Amino acid sequence: MAIEPNPARELKTLAEVGHSISSAAFDSQELAEVAFLEIARLMETDFFQLGVFEDDHYRTLIWVKDGNRQENLGFQIAPDQEGLIGWIRRTGQSLLVRDFQSEANNLPALPSYDAPDPPVSGLFIPLRSGDLVIGALTIQSRRSHAFTEHDLNLMLVLSNQLAPLLTNLLLQSETETLSIQMLLIREMSRMLISLDPIALRLARITTLLTRVLGYEKVEIYEIIDGELLLRASSRDEEGQADENEVQSWLIEKVAESGEPLNTANMDAQTEDTSIPSAYEYAFPMKVVDRMFGVLHIQCVGSRRLPIDQNAVIEMVSNQLAFAILEARNYNQHQEEAWITTVLLEVARHAARPGETMSALQAVLQLSTLLTGTDWTILLLPYDSQGELYIGPIAGLPRSDIYKLHDLHVQASDLGISPPYRESHEPFQITLPPALAEPLATDEASCLVLSSEQELLGLLLLKGQKFSGKLPALLAGIGHQLSLRLENTRLIEEAAHQQSLERELAMAKSIQISFMPKELPDVDGWEIGANWQSAHEVGGDFFDIIPLPEGENGPRWGIVIADVADKGIPAALYMALSKTLIHTIATEQIDPARTLEKVNNLLISETNADLFVSAFYTIWEPELGRLVYANAGHNPPLLFTPESAGSLIRDHGIVLGVEADAEYSSSVIEMKPGQLLVLYTDGVTEAYGGERGLFSLSRLRNLVLGLDDWEANHVVESIVKRVIQFRGQPNLSDDLTVLTLRYQER
Repeated sequence: MAIEPNPARELKTLAEVGHSISSAAFDSQELAEVAFLEIARLMETDFFQLGVFEDDHYRTLIWVKDGNRQENLGFQIAPDQEGLIGWIRRTGQSLLVRDFQSEANNLPALPSYDAPDPPVSGLFIPLRSGDLVIGALTIQSRRSHAFTEHDLNLMLVLSNQLAPLLTNLLLQSETETLSIQMLLIREMSRMLISLDPIALRLARITTLLTRVLGYEKVEIYEIIDGELLLRASSRDEEGQADENEVQSWLIEKVAESGEPLNTANMDAQTEDTSIPSAYEYAFPMKVVDRMFGVLHIQCVGSRRLPIDQNAVIEMVSNQLAFAILEARNYNQHQEEAWITTVLLEVARHAARPGETMSALQAVLQLSTLLTGTDWTILLLPYDSQGELYIGPIAGLPRSDIYKLHDLHVQASDLGISPPYRESHEPFQITLPPALAEPLATDEASCLVLSSEQELLGLLLLKGQKFSGKLPALLAGIGHQLSLRLENTRLIEEAAHQQSLERELAMAKSIQISFMPKELPDVDGWEIGANWQSAHEVGGDFFDIIPLPEGENGPRWGIVIADVADKGIPAALYMALSKTLIHTIATEQIDPARTLEKVNNLLISETNADLFVSAFYTIWEPELGRLVYANAGHNPPLLFTPESAGSLIRDHGIVLGVEADAEYSSSVIEMKPGQLLVLYTDGVTEAYGGERGLFSLSRLRNLVLGLDDWEANHVVESIVKRVIQFRGQPNLSDDLTVLTLRYQER
């Protein structure tokens, strides 16, 4: 039955209640306790709650049920399931419920709890600080119509007294909490940036969090290669933690998801017995999306983690992740610096001047000491077919080295086959019996040394699996050995190339000396000539041979020839052919007989599969006559002013192919104004890409299009036009042009 209102008595009671509440305002918890005791004097309080709003959460300061204090709770207010508490926060309105069951359809929101013995009536009062709803006061009864509008008004008056006090206490508590948190963060930052080992720093952090924030236990787990390892625990007095296997499902779950989890919001009725009875929280330690570990917190008894500490712990987790990242980077830099120092020392030994094998021996000795292996052996190529011989050895006694002396093995016997690629880390191989027996082991670690084109060698180390930094170190040592071997090979090749170039330059100089130094100066005639080789030496040649004077005055032998090859073989065959023609021409005046004799001498004196084409003519200037024989050479062109050039087609087989070949001599009676053009196939078969070959027709049209048939001008014009036609500075074939012009009188 409701108490009859008595204004005077109520005013006195309210004044007493307000004074009691104001006098007890030391902290929010005490204020809530006094508020309950005083309000219980005024009305029924089967159920009593006083709580505050923190962001999107609601936290009770006191919760009483049937006179018994319950454990305070905190929960998130979901927009789609706000309940009456959420409605109060959103609207700032009070609510009187005389009977929940009969008024269920008219309530602004449904209660968010479900209990077997729920209250029947209740008062819901907002605690306002200005326009802000800071909390809620809830008074409920198991009796229907236990509260009246008058009771609601009384509670509104009390809430107006209670709210400012609570606001001040909350601000004071928040200020104190922020101060503690700032001091905590500052002290933790100081610990994390110290130069102490990371394990010691993490241990100090767990102790600090436990003491300052009052946790039961704090643990830090690091994730390495997908495994969780305990790095620090506040229960370890010395600050050191063993790397034990993680048992908590909560920690493993956070490590997998990267999201914070706790047992506080989980159904206490779950049948999962692995969930701990105390409240546990696990926070991911990550930088951006990269996980480094998990921070595990266990609260004391049934206490929960205060909402305002969540942000602090998340910040702590991030700082721990950065500390672990920096420690890893520092360790990696230290390791890289050590490897760099070692490799510099190896490079110094590998690059030291002097004999290559001594430098390689020094590198192997240093490698044996650095890696801790018993022995190292360098196998070097014996030939290009993959056969290897024993090179420098370190770590073996002389008696064992002697057993390996003169031993040859195939790379394929070691499981190494083309393409040869330089190893990025050692790998295990099975040794063939020839190596296994003297080394007393069947296995070894191997590094392939390669120029990425050919095998430079194999580095063998006593069979073992290397871990940590050693594989990278050995790969670096292998690379240094490859560089020294490759440099040695390149130096040898360069020296050989320089020697060859000097020899070719000398050969070219000799070959040039074979060509006529001067051309005959005969009144009424012009001679022009140009010889160019595609390479250092070539197979083309021409010659002007002074012959014994005839009945009609001086005469000369003129020869142009082309060996069917290039380079040094063609140059040697050219020198022989020119010498034979020059020698025999002075003894045998008939061109056909000269070529026949040269042909037989070439076949009898050489075994080379080479041949030479040659056009040889005897020039008698006084008669204007040319007596010629052609051994398979390009047919000369005879040009007459104002008419197309004609081919001199008579020819026989090339020289050096068929023994006792027969040739015939023919005569050209040149007239004043006529021009004879002799050439090799380097002119007509010059290739101009999409335009095809230069061809005989282009040669003929070129000469016919010249305004001046002066012999040297014609030669220079032909050579220049051929080079332009190719579009490249280098010739693809030797080129020789010789012109003879009978001047007009």
